Amino acid sequence: MRKEEFEMENLAKQFYIERSKRIRKIRRNKRWGFDFENTADFIMDMTNLTPQSYGCRLESFLIEKTQSEKVSSSLDRGDALKSGKYIEIKSSIITEWNTKLNFVQIRLYQDVDYYLGYAFDIRDPENPEEYIFLLSKEQMQSEIIKTNASFAHGTKSMNEKNVNSEYRFSLNISNKDDNFKRWKESYRINSLEEISVQ
Repeated sequence: MRKEEFEMENLAKQFYIERSKRIRKIRRNKRWGFDFENTADFIMDMTNLTPQSYGCRLESFLIEKTQSEKVSSSLDRGDALKSGKYIEIKSSIITEWNTKLNFVQIRLYQDVDYYLGYAFDIRDPENPEEYIFLLSKEQMQSEIIKTNASFAHGTKSMNEKNVNSEYRFSLNISNKDDNFKRWKESYRINSLEEISVQ
């Protein structure tokens, strides 16, 4: 029994060492996983980072996969430029403890043409699922009402007079959620490569 415990302890230690080495590599290489054939492998590695860290990586990954260009934040026109159209990107990794695709700081006053919502669901690691939603600005304006979005900052009375208000809402990635079912029917596209903006 003692030998088995010792072997288990060594295996656990070895696993920890190998995982730590991999995380260090992921942190150092800002393009880690961009060339992986399987997006799930990239997403699983991103879960080893903080949400703030993987959020930037995921945005860069999406810009590259959609064959778009990064937009400078000083332009105040979203995150990506594709075929002359500006796109705001919102993304989430869906897990057991984070089941929502969050749309935070939706700035309808910005000169943006499209909104790309991206959720990668790894709650079932054997059968991960990718959800890609593309909405026009007009569709997003409508969704602010349909999803009962709230103001991202400040009070309601303060924001009623503010033309530069920011909105927030969350899309629960669940087939029991009416908004999610509607979004799958209305805005879902099959792959990042087939994003077409006009």
